[in-house]
Amino acid sequence: MGVRPQPHETVLYRAAIAGWMRLLALGAVMLLAALALAWNVGLFLRGAGPTAWSILGTLLFIAVPSTPILLGVRQSFTVTTLGITVVGQLRTRRIPWAEVRVVRISQRLMDRGAADVVLRDGTTVRSPITAARSAIRRGESTFDHGADLKSPARPARAAIEAHRRYLRGEFVTIR
Repeated sequence: MGVRPQPHETVLYRAAIAGWMRLLALGAVMLLAALALAWNVGLFLRGAGPTAWSILGTLLFIAVPSTPILLGVRQSFTVTTLGITVVGQLRTRRIPWAEVRVVRISQRLMDRGAADVVLRDGTTVRSPITAARSAIRRGESTFDHGADLKSPARPARAAIEAHRRYLRGEFVTIR
C-alpha cells in the first residue's frame, strides 16, 4: 500500500493582529508584571513578605487582565487553497472549501464588514478580526470597507475570490 499524496496548501491571504499591536499587548503584560514585582519587592523591603496571599494577589493581578489581552492577539483569518481557518479568542475552525456555501459580508452592527462564512448546513462562522472596526488592528485601512463600512474589504475579497477559484476547480483536493 502506497502513501496517499496530500494536497499542497498555499496561503492566499492572512488577516491577523498587526505586529505593533502584538508588541503593545506584550508591553501591557510586562508592565503588569513589573508593577506586581515592584509591589512584592516593597513588601520584602518592609519585612512584610512576600506571603502566600501577596503571591496569590500578584498572580491574579497579572493573570486577570493579561488573559483577555493575550487571547485577543491570537485572532486570525487565513484563506488557503484548502479552505479557511478562523482563529478566535478561544476556538479555531478549519473549514474546507467543500463545506463552504458562500462567503458574504456581515451587516451586524458590531461586526459590520466582517467576512461571514456560511457553511452548507446553514451555520455561519464569523471572524471578528475581519470587521471594519478591526481594520487598524490588522494594519489595514478602514476606507477599504467603504463609506458605510459594509463593502467587502481585503479579507472578504480574498475569501470570495478563493471560493470562486475552488468552484472553478483550480484547487486540487485529494480525499
